Amino acid sequence: MANFPTFPFRKESRDEAIDDITVDSAVAGNARVRTLYTAAKRRFVCRFLLNAADWTTFLAFYNANRDTTFSFLWGDGVTYTAVFTAPWKRSLKGALSEIELVIRQV
Repeated sequence: MANFPTFPFRKESRDEAIDDITVDSAVAGNARVRTLYTAAKRRFVCRFLLNAADWTTFLAFYNANRDTTFSFLWGDGVTYTAVFTAPWKRSLKGALSEIELVIRQV
């Protein structure tokens, strides 16, 4: 399994819980909670500011791994098995590329 390149995260990067919690009302009106997952997973919205060399590295990694799992080191120091869930988005900031991408824990 390939390792996602280590780039510094922008402060706008964040992670979110993915869960399937459903709350219904029982016959007596009490809340009834149901889940299908055994545990919540995580979704990472990552933003990076890359120079030309890092952009080339990222693009090569993305193209080689866009449909398979890879190891991803998040800012909490934990490595997750993950997949890309959407294509990357790129904005040019002078000679730099600002990248936004969404990664999901498997």
